[in-house]
Amino acid sequence: MQYNKRQHLETVLKKFHATDDEILKIEALQDFTKNSYYFDIWPKYNNWIYVYCMRRLQGLIKPDKITTD
Repeated sequence: MQYNKRQHLETVLKKFHATDDEILKIEALQDFTKNSYYFDIWPKYNNWIYVYCMRRLQGLIKPDKITTD
């Protein structure tokens, strides 16, 4: 991964972990994903969003917790 992309990813992850707001977390990941040229990132992002939403809808995770483990 190029340095500037790596630096961007680190910035995105800091934003992701610094907030409890679900929308801000999703937007942080979406920002990195839409600005990435790595084609394998989109399927991973889409899968993460799908798993997260399904668990949220099923009540398996609380609004302030995000995980796909």
